Amino acid sequence: AEDALETALRALELGQRTENQDYIASAWRTLGLVASSFAEPILVGGEARDAAACFGESLRVFTEMGAEAERARTLRDWARYERGRGDAESGARMWRESREIFSRLRIRHELERMSREAGE
Repeated sequence: AEDALETALRALELGQRTENQDYIASAWRTLGLVASSFAEPILVGGEARDAAACFGESLRVFTEMGAEAERARTLRDWARYERGRGDAESGARMWRESREIFSRLRIRHELERMSREAGE
């Protein structure tokens, strides 16, 4: 997990240095995934961030970019995290929103993946 954290932090730094919003948002999503495996918040730029804060940054940037498919992927990962920590309501809401976006965009393989994961 430490190696994944270092790699994600480097990706965020590279994205910020090159002002590449896609890299920045993807790095934040990865940091959310990494942070979800730690008991304590992770340090990002000297600030303590939990998984939800990282996913929130990813979602914010992808939303600003209008990158709907990536926004849906972030929502799906965030939903898994929320369900895993016992917040079934938030997890279900994010999961539904993710599915709605994939459906609207007609991204069939993502919908099938989510159906398999949900046991449908």
